[in-house]
Amino acid sequence: MFGFGSSYDSYKLKVQLKLAVSRIQILKNKKANIVRDEKRNVAELLRNKNEESARIRVETIIRDEYLIECFQIIEVLCELLHARINLINATTEMPLEMKESIFTLVYSSQRVQIPELEQIKNQLKAKYGKGLENEANCHCSTHVNPKIVHKLSYATPDPSIIFQTLSEIAEKFNVDWCGSDYPLPPPQLIMPQPIIVQQQPQILQPSPQIIHHQQPQIIQPPPQIIQQPQSQMPSFPIMSPPQQPTFSQIQHQQQIQQQYQQQQQQQQSPQFPSAPPSFYNNNSGNQTPQFPTIPTNNINGYGNDKFNNNNNNNNNIPPPYQPSSDTGYPDYDELTARFEALKRSNDF
Repeated sequence: MFGFGSSYDSYKLKVQLKLAVSRIQILKNKKANIVRDEKRNVAELLRNKNEESARIRVETIIRDEYLIECFQIIEVLCELLHARINLINATTEMPLEMKESIFTLVYSSQRVQIPELEQIKNQLKAKYGKGLENEANCHCSTHVNPKIVHKLSYATPDPSIIFQTLSEIAEKFNVDWCGSDYPLPPPQLIMPQPIIVQQQPQILQPSPQIIHHQQPQIIQPPPQIIQQPQSQMPSFPIMSPPQQPTFSQIQHQQQIQQQYQQQQQQQQSPQFPSAPPSFYNNNSGNQTPQFPTIPTNNINGYGNDKFNNNNNNNNNIPPPYQPSSDTGYPDYDELTARFEALKRSNDF
């Protein structure tokens, strides 16, 4: 636009990414058909013992196969940028997670003849600056996919890869070819890693007597033994064994237990009121009940003569009452007779 270059257009970038995916799929199918036909021609050359021509054509087959693998990687990267177009629009600087994808597409657009990739490169340069293309070429070993760098290089394929491809073609098309003139692929050996011993620096110490014709003595310090720190185990408190209780403690515990049992029994047993005292006790047997004695003093104007007139009257006093029943309780008739005899003796 007016000599200042095109501006960034996110919609145009999105469209070009979608078109690039469709174009790559078409180119993959086309290259696959070409490789299949070329392998058939190489098999005919091997059958006719024309190994030099077969070797030259095999190099073209190897490059086409590399190109098909690059197409697959570029297709995936275009779909990734199409899915994250909003992230590119929202940030002014290049996102770190998209840096390898953007650098790989810019690097591939210079080596793959796809018009859509050229348009994608121009949109990315308008977004991140014109130095993006130069930066992708300079930092191809760090910011570009290593498979793209290796398979899009112009170097001649290795002879071992050429021999392996010819062997696969001969086996696939049933061609009797031994290939004794070609070197075998080098075996992949796992070399043991050298043990690196770190030596301590030597200390030069001159002798006390400086003599010009003598060389300085070399004193090697003794090897230092590095002790690994012992793993600190967590400290736990030491538990002392339980002490046996004394006799006094056992006796005190038994007393407390007995008191507790008595309290429990008192709480469990219901408290009833005590029975009133009975005048007659069933357990008394044949004991006579005690009655009040007869007073001898003056009672209501009566002297002793009323109660004791003569000594002869004492003979009329009835004997002490003895119950005749076996049960020990007095009989009502007997009490009545006893009371009448007492009245007669006292002249009531």
